[in-house]
Amino acid sequence: MSSTNAVRPRGTSAIEARIVSERAKGGAYSCFARLKAANLSACAAHIAGIFSCREPDADELMRAVQLYQKRYPGASDTVAEITASIRTARHIEQRVIPVRDINKQLVNRLTALERLNLANTGRLPDRFLLLGPDDV
Repeated sequence: MSSTNAVRPRGTSAIEARIVSERAKGGAYSCFARLKAANLSACAAHIAGIFSCREPDADELMRAVQLYQKRYPGASDTVAEITASIRTARHIEQRVIPVRDINKQLVNRLTALERLNLANTGRLPDRFLLLGPDDV
């Protein structure tokens, strides 16, 4: 057992695993997703210290994470920061990608539905722009 695990309250790893699981299930704006990845273990240790005798249920875990975020505001992203990161990701997704040829590398970048549509119709999705021989 390492020295960092020796000072952690009992049940910290189980609570941390539950928080990670809730992050995957919840939306981008859930209290679990707003928690910064660097602060997961500190939040889990804090919650495990509070619930030292038993495991918290789902509602208690959510409330404990919300209280942790209220007590330590730097531990989580703000709604504005999350909105900005989602907006940036959508902007990147909507950019038109110029291509010269349909090759295996391009087909690997397509989603399953886009591959099916390409096979059935022969047309690339709108996010790709097929350049001709005269285009620079």
